[in-house]
Amino acid sequence: MMKFLCIAAFLLLVNLSHGQQYAFTKLVHNILFSKYTPTSDHTVFYNSEDFSYTMIAYQENDSLKSDIHDYKKNQIHYFRLNKADSLVYLKTESFKDRTNRYRYMFSDIKLRNKKKTLKLTLIDDHNKKVATYQLIVEDSDVNNFPYFQNSSIMEQYQNLKIETPFNFTVLVAKKYIPGELSISYLLKSMENINLKMKVPSLDK
Repeated sequence: MMKFLCIAAFLLLVNLSHGQQYAFTKLVHNILFSKYTPTSDHTVFYNSEDFSYTMIAYQENDSLKSDIHDYKKNQIHYFRLNKADSLVYLKTESFKDRTNRYRYMFSDIKLRNKKKTLKLTLIDDHNKKVATYQLIVEDSDVNNFPYFQNSSIMEQYQNLKIETPFNFTVLVAKKYIPGELSISYLLKSMENINLKMKVPSLDK
């Protein structure tokens, strides 16, 4: 997948002379699973200097697709990989940011088997707990929490400004929502990359 996306991104960048450019410096692979649903693999591209956007690569109906989520502009750009192994721009859609409805709280920080555990609770504007994340983390020189926050398991809260109590990387997590099935997260890998994408200008 990484090889195809690098080729596709290069071709897309060459073919489009105008538009919004996105740079990606980190590739993160994680999996989500629950008791009654199959494991799903997620490949997400980030800019480690700017977490206001991400790109997700995924399989759908035997074809490779990619979405760029821009949280500053509240837009999603959709692409698909064609038979020539180049990404084809499909469309751009807007979405409504609802993260100002929520606040958060970290608690129960403990040291266990050389790893730290802590709890992240999300609370809505009616003072109701809407989600709880039980995290297993390890200390890191820089704050790697945004890689977890911008994953699918925190989809509703990706644009929420969250300050962590210390710098850490989330290794394992479990999401609890009252009355719903819990979902687990496992970080598989993180690697440095150098990838650029360009989206056609919408101001025409």
